[in-house]
Amino acid sequence: MASHGYMTLTGKQQGLISAGCSTPDFIDSKCQGEHADGTMKHSIQLW
Repeated sequence: MASHGYMTLTGKQQGLISAGCSTPDFIDSKCQGEHADGTMKHSIQLW
């Protein structure tokens, strides 16, 4: 079974890009309070 993780995105000029990504306003009942500013990832490919 795959495990997921959370990643926050911050830009030099934009600040916190992923702000509020895991709140009820964005993903309804699947929100994760402790990861409110992170995006859920199932896999990440690095080049």
